[in-house]
Amino acid sequence: MSPADLAALGSEGRRRAGLPDQAAAVPRTPERIAAAALPADGRVRDASEAFARRSPTDGQRAGGIEDDAALDRARATVERGLEFLARSQQPDGRWRLTKFAGMTEADVPKLDSDTAATGLALLCFFGAGHDHFDGKHRDTVRRGLEFLISVQKPDGDLFLPTDDLSNSCCWLYSHGIASIAVCEAVGMTGDKLVKPAAEKACRFIAESRHPTLGGWRYMPRTDADLSVSGWMLVALRAGELAGVQTDPIALEGVRALLAASSSPSDPTRFAYNPRKSDQRQTDLSVTCMTAVGALTRLHTGVAADDPGMVAAAEAIAKIAPSYGTATRKLRDAYLWYYASQVLVHTGGERWQRWYASLVDTLEPQQRQDGPLAGSWDPLGETPDRWGPFGGRVYVTALHILALEVPWRHLPTVKTAPAR
Repeated sequence: MSPADLAALGSEGRRRAGLPDQAAAVPRTPERIAAAALPADGRVRDASEAFARRSPTDGQRAGGIEDDAALDRARATVERGLEFLARSQQPDGRWRLTKFAGMTEADVPKLDSDTAATGLALLCFFGAGHDHFDGKHRDTVRRGLEFLISVQKPDGDLFLPTDDLSNSCCWLYSHGIASIAVCEAVGMTGDKLVKPAAEKACRFIAESRHPTLGGWRYMPRTDADLSVSGWMLVALRAGELAGVQTDPIALEGVRALLAASSSPSDPTRFAYNPRKSDQRQTDLSVTCMTAVGALTRLHTGVAADDPGMVAAAEAIAKIAPSYGTATRKLRDAYLWYYASQVLVHTGGERWQRWYASLVDTLEPQQRQDGPLAGSWDPLGETPDRWGPFGGRVYVTALHILALEVPWRHLPTVKTAPAR
């Protein structure tokens, strides 16, 4: 999404799509119901092969990173971030973009989505090897999953409506993020009690795809852009790797969207929305769409050593993680989240340098004391590109996920283990 897009949709757009008006809906606080309560003890893990090596302490060099000191610093930074997230979990198991440990009025973001916040937080714990079967964060993860399962609609939708602005642009972003979380929970543990929720979530993804454009946008079946579609594709891939039933036709649709979104003169360059190709023209935005497009290509069957993929990796790595300055702002958690997932697959010296820059940039900027310890300020002298919209929980989660990529990345189609 872009700031100019935020108010572009609403009740009228939903009516054109033949959908109910979510703006009138009121979020409900879920009770701990039997259908959502997950047993705390006596679980037997059956992790899918793609998720079996999530622990960052297995003694192996993670993700091809040869700098052990950088990995140790990253792990310590991640652990501090997880402690902040654990303190910020709400009593009913959810996380909120608008309510967290140490929050002040200046910390309230413009957008709100409890299921997106919960999905992002859970992914951070999963990425560090924690799940709801055992370990120090077992109960934290379990309560987060119970919240998502308890609010899932019968059609599989995982979005909770809030205000008009958030409803107009967060719906399918939120569903995609939360869907990745429930699919990864199944992949991490093989939990048969979570698998039905994951399958329903994936089915909703397939049903909400635009019938001719091949992807997704803010609301079901209304349009398609590369950004929303990236989250949806990763959710389908996570489900597939976890043994969750997914619709192969949806994957073919993403390939069609990729073909329409790539530049005829430069196949490594992608448009955020192929029907509005003038959007996303800054260096950061172009690089971000390059990263999203490259990751999508990896997950739709393009090999990491494909010449076009190598060229995309070179373009991505040219903008190393940095906050920049007050006059030249370079900070973009969303870009770093996607860039890390591409570069870990293409590997090589450029990945080594890029990841070292990520650690060097994020470690000293993390809050070290007080109730905000473990988090990153979304604003400040050099605000994150999306900090005003997603806020502290959003920025902190994306930073954690980028740091975790050496050990949490999903295998691509060309490298996936046999199912």
